[in-house]
Amino acid sequence: EMLARARAKLSGIEGILFERADFMDSHTPAGAELIIAVRSFEYFEDKAAALAKMRSLLAPGGRIVIITKNPRLFTSTPAQGKRLHSGQVTPEELARLCTDADLAVLARFPAVVRWKAKYPPARFFFESFQRIALATHGRIKAPTYAVESYAYIIAHA
Repeated sequence: EMLARARAKLSGIEGILFERADFMDSHTPAGAELIIAVRSFEYFEDKAAALAKMRSLLAPGGRIVIITKNPRLFTSTPAQGKRLHSGQVTPEELARLCTDADLAVLARFPAVVRWKAKYPPARFFFESFQRIALATHGRIKAPTYAVESYAYIIAHA
């Protein structure tokens, strides 16, 4: 159903490949201008191999956007979070993986700033912080413990 919805929504744009497959086993042709991985990178067993495959598919001047969970997010249920998202990588780990794959992290900024607060003023504060961080393209930094997910812009090194 998700592919059908995406096709319908983006039907007027040429050059988009929609494929239901295991990324590592897919036969996607090389030359992609944009590769987007939203909340999926932490589930690759071999992250180095996943980045190498992304790099092999990327056109010169192309970009990879990875949005992934922040393992340093403060949560009141850390055990549950770690079981569900055991493959999370820190910004430093992702930068090293990119360097090893001959890729470079061009930018990193908060994709989701949130602290699961029960009180409306606290929720308002973090929602406001997210808007400011996004509007300034990450120049105004959100506290690391409140960033649920980071967005990384990656390109050939």
